[in-house]
Amino acid sequence: MKKSVICRALVALALLAGVLVAVAAPAGALLTNPIPADANGDPNDAFTEQDSLWAYVYADLSGGYICAVADTGQPSCNKPAFGRAGGTRVIGDGGLQYVLIDAGCNVVNAPKACELPAGSYRIAVEDKDHGLLSTSDTFFIDPCATCARQPDLAVVAAFKESAARMRDSMKGCASSRACSARSRARPRACAAGPSRSTSPSCHLVGGAGRTPSTPHRRTAAGRT
Repeated sequence: MKKSVICRALVALALLAGVLVAVAAPAGALLTNPIPADANGDPNDAFTEQDSLWAYVYADLSGGYICAVADTGQPSCNKPAFGRAGGTRVIGDGGLQYVLIDAGCNVVNAPKACELPAGSYRIAVEDKDHGLLSTSDTFFIDPCATCARQPDLAVVAAFKESAARMRDSMKGCASSRACSARSRARPRACAAGPSRSTSPSCHLVGGAGRTPSTPHRRTAAGRT
């Protein structure tokens, strides 16, 4: 058996283990078991510079921050490897959240040099005071001169639209409990996770309530 096949099998098992552990995450655990994922809703550890980066994480009402950090050194969302400085704020009701970490070039009027930087990284999660909680296994971003530009444009746009509507609907919540109840009431029709071949409307569930499909490793250009 080729070494690359063995490596992919080990990665898949590691990601699956992360999903299984997340199911048993204790109450009040803030953010737990981050798993890198792609725009199809699949756990993944191989991306190209043209992709967008997503993650699965369990989150409670206390919430915290999530970001991409270098594979080496001290991880901190205050100094992420790329993406939003300080990380992305995540609050949930104890369930699994599907979060956009970085859109890369997958936005309208994308700036120059918007590609995800090639290298090896991890997903880090922190509490609301930016105390480090845990990191994911390593994932990789490879250069790809022949890859299609903006492959996730429609998916990212739909997610951002959904997030904006959700943010507006939460304005004026009288309590965290009321906000949580309102959050749980939103549609979950696409909980299994859409693919690029399906309508972007599948991403309008606001990112919560998804169940990751079978973890796999997508072969990126230049990686075997």
